[in-house]
Amino acid sequence: IRKREQERLVREEEMQRNLDQERRQREENFRMRKLKEQEEKESLLEAQHQAELARQRQKEKERRDREEHMRRLEEMRKRQAEEEKLRHEEELRLQEEEECRRREEEAQLALMAEEERIAYLKRKAEEEEEQRKAEEEERVRREAEAARMMEEARRLAAEMAARKASLEARLRFVRAFHLESRGLERDHNITPAFVWSYFEFLHWLGIDP
Repeated sequence: IRKREQERLVREEEMQRNLDQERRQREENFRMRKLKEQEEKESLLEAQHQAELARQRQKEKERRDREEHMRRLEEMRKRQAEEEKLRHEEELRLQEEEECRRREEEAQLALMAEEERIAYLKRKAEEEEEQRKAEEEERVRREAEAARMMEEARRLAAEMAARKASLEARLRFVRAFHLESRGLERDHNITPAFVWSYFEFLHWLGIDP
């Protein structure tokens, strides 16, 4: 009887040790699982934080680009307006000079003999033709400059549109990334394969961290 009792005690002790070991193993597994979840959650939060920073940087870059675009357009408008003002002032000056020359010419013609008057009018016609050609060349130059400025404005507008489209595409990705991240976090089924390193994410956005 004593032997059987000893054997029973041994079996109970062995069972208790097994139970204790299983309990400790379960506790360790639970602790490791919670630690892994916490690490993955922190990694996800960091990725979300860096994504938000990247979005803010992109918005700030877009704002600066927009301001630069508007500044350059304003400079072009001012330069064109200044050139137009100077051209108008020059036209008024030339008109006044032309009026003075016309009056002087009428007075001179009244004093000239017929042959002298004919020679004078011929020279005047030749000078006017030369002046007309010079004015035509100046008109062509001004039109070419205006076309160049218009082309530059179109180029800047196209550049801003392309930047805006690129930024909108990247922001759509960021929003989708946030939604996916929240879904992963909510389901408690996060794995490192689904969590972006924020360095990789910023590199994809074309931003150096």
